[in-house]
Amino acid sequence: MRVLAFPAFASRSNNPYTSSLYDALCTLGAEVHEYRTLSPWTGRYQIFHVHWPEVPLNRDGWTSRLDSGAFLLGIDRLRARGSKLVWTVHNLRSHSQRFPEREARFFEVFTQKVDGFIALSRSGEAAARERFPALSARPGFVIPHHHYRGAYEDRTTRDQARRELGVRHDAKLLLFFGQILGYKNLPSLVTAVRAVTEPEGVELLIAGRPKTEADERELRAAAASDPRIRLELGFVPHERAQYYFRAADLVVLPYKEILNSGAALLSLSFDRPVLLPELGACRELGEQIQGDWVMNYAKLAPRTLVDALERARRLPEHTDGRQLAELDVERCARRTLEAYRSLSG
Repeated sequence: MRVLAFPAFASRSNNPYTSSLYDALCTLGAEVHEYRTLSPWTGRYQIFHVHWPEVPLNRDGWTSRLDSGAFLLGIDRLRARGSKLVWTVHNLRSHSQRFPEREARFFEVFTQKVDGFIALSRSGEAAARERFPALSARPGFVIPHHHYRGAYEDRTTRDQARRELGVRHDAKLLLFFGQILGYKNLPSLVTAVRAVTEPEGVELLIAGRPKTEADERELRAAAASDPRIRLELGFVPHERAQYYFRAADLVVLPYKEILNSGAALLSLSFDRPVLLPELGACRELGEQIQGDWVMNYAKLAPRTLVDALERARRLPEHTDGRQLAELDVERCARRTLEAYRSLSG
């Protein structure tokens, strides 16, 4: 099975989701190559697997128009040579929404070319079919987002991580980790933490790079003058992620809207419980993983945070990962290969 993927291994240092998947597929006998717009493709591919088709669309100005058009032409060339187009639906729309009208036209054309799609949850499959009429008659496969255990450095302990970050040993630490964008709703998390009065020792650490200056200004204004809230607003190198997760008691992801959350899987991969809204696949994730590793809320309030912290602090600092067995990358790769074979005949 020859597979062309966008992206395949190029995003390994930023987000190893696709590289982990394709490493596992190669172990199972697939041959995987990286799609590049201006590079010639050697031979034929049974599958062209796309993860985030909106990437070329959301570049600057005319680059966006040219790159997204070239991407659609590349799909046509590949399909004319026998490739089946597979789309993993991570999002129903881009987070930035820089060119909403152009994006709507792009996805209308793109989804008409899709031969089959992969959803990361049952609710995601239903949402994709509803959002994109062209998918209503296309084969859909539900394959969950695999975990990241083994993909990140993870050699530190809780005490070592807290010393590295300068976090008090006895702090009840909440963490948000990841790129800071408006839909992630961080000001509401800050407001909820500021309203916590009991118990003492609750702190919030927000680590990640703001997408825009406006996002940064809003967050700094919300957190101003509260010593319990610490902002580390910048890119966190891959190898340092372990310190943030291992130092935390609970990871909070207060999305206003979400279909899937790779950050939740990253948290769980570091044995850190996660608090999520009852949106998208967040409820299903709680059904897949037993215990208090995934907690959902209807409204983010101070009491919600305190109760979740109490439950989180009863969980072990380190595990063998068996709670994530259903999300093993090899298991997910096998199901992906089965989907490819179903489509390619």
